[in-house]
This record gives sequence, C-alpha cells and structure tokens, in this order.
Amino acid sequence: MPRFIHRWMLTRRFCTMLVMLALTHPADAAATNDTPEVVSSLRVFSTQPRVFEYLFTGAMSGPATNTEPLLCFRDLAGNAPTVRINEPLGSYSVIGFTPRTTRVFNKSVSAYLDNDVSLVTLRDAAGSNRVLTVGRPLIEPGLMACLVSTASGGWGYVRSGDALNIEGVDVTVIRVATNDVTIRAQALDISIPPIDDTARKSILALWESRRRDAEARQARELALATEAKRLQASKDNAAAALQPIFTAEAAAAEQATFYGDYYPFMTGGLPPCFGRHHGGEGHWRH
Repeated sequence: MPRFIHRWMLTRRFCTMLVMLALTHPADAAATNDTPEVVSSLRVFSTQPRVFEYLFTGAMSGPATNTEPLLCFRDLAGNAPTVRINEPLGSYSVIGFTPRTTRVFNKSVSAYLDNDVSLVTLRDAAGSNRVLTVGRPLIEPGLMACLVSTASGGWGYVRSGDALNIEGVDVTVIRVATNDVTIRAQALDISIPPIDDTARKSILALWESRRRDAEARQARELALATEAKRLQASKDNAAAALQPIFTAEAAAAEQATFYGDYYPFMTGGLPPCFGRHHGGEGHWRH
C-alpha cells in the first residue's frame, strides 16, 4: 500500500446539487485543451466503504498544569492531532469525552483484561454530533476511493463532495462508485477509470522504492544524531577528566574512573495509520 509525502490540501465541502455535464474520459485529455494534464494520469487504485475523516486513537493524562485529558486522533491525511474537550478539531468541536473499559478474555494469557472502549463526541457547525469509539473507524454511507497518479505516483483518498487541490488543480469530487470516480475540474466533469494491472504493478514498485529510500534516509539521520550525541558525551567526559581534584576521596575515586563512550538506546518505527497507507505525512503524497 502507498505512502509518502506531498499534501492534497483536502477540505470537505458538500455539493448542494449535482449538475451532470458531458463526461470526459481522462484518456481523451490530450485532445481537450481545457482538461488539466494532471487529470489525465489519475486512476482509481481502490474503493472501500466511506469512513469519517477522524479516528479516535486514545486519551492521555494532562500535565499538572492542565489535568484535562489530551485526546488523540488520526485523520485521513495521516496527521495525528491532539486536542482537549471544548477545543476545535478541524471543522468540528470536541464537546465530550467518556472514559470506558470492558472486560475481555485474552486467550494468550488465560485471563480477563480491560479493553479501552472510551467515547468522544464531535459537533459540526450545523450542530450535528458524531460519536467515535477509540480505535474504531466510523462507517458512513457510501464509498471512498484512493486515486493515484500514474505519472507522479502521488495518491490520496477522496469522497463524494470533497473539494481538494491535486498538484495545483482545483478538483471537486462529484461521485464515487465502485472502481469509478467522477470529478469536476475547470468546469468539466471527468470520469476516472480503474487502474490496470500493468500500471498497478509499476505504482507498487515505485512506492516500495520510495519506502526503502525513506527508511534509508531515516537511518542516516538517526546515525548522524547518534554520532553527534556520542561526540558530545566524549567531550563532556574529557572535560570532566580535566577537572582538578580537591579531596583525597575524589583522588581515590579518580583512579577507578573509566571514561567510556555513550551508547544511546536506538529505537524507531512508524506510527499507526488510519484510512491510508503506512508512513509519511500529508494527503497528496509522492
């Protein structure tokens, strides 16, 4: 599944009416001067049940200065915002949080364990509420689709009514059906077809290459940071070794001092994902 960066700048906007114009197939884009070139490379990579744009991932205790729990979310773009009750979350307001647990039998340990089933309530500008359970996507009516550019490898999720910007082109999503998405760009309604097997394999290979490059880059950055810490620790140890000895106890201890290197614990990994492919940040990615 895809990852990697460059934002579609997704915003939600519901169409009050759908005016169907003559559909233009992306393959005909070359013959249509008004059709953006980027649209001609778009394909439907996959479709799935539509989900609400936020997933509630859990709550953390607040610091001593603010004991209100910190509520954690993940959105379709892969961002991980944290808010408190009565604070905004995108176009919504967080109006309630109910901590709850349930007892579930765990076969691996042959015991009942507490399972977090806490609830959070969001309210939109129209006054409608949505109740989210931790770790469970909120399924909505209809479908959502993952669009991919066969030219750049960029990708993003879209739903009917979404207004977004794809590589500089303003697009409104008119309809999402199984393996078919209709968008409106520059006053044209354009039908995006499903991706074929050859293009799918090429895109998967491109994504895998970018995944390896990103992991290699992260490894290099971690190695540089680790080396910088090691050098600083060595300098600190050397400076400490040059400090004058003022007491007999310190002089005796100095004889047994070993000034070694600094070995930090190295850890890594990717954050959990929601409605997207692993890794990266942003909604329109490369």
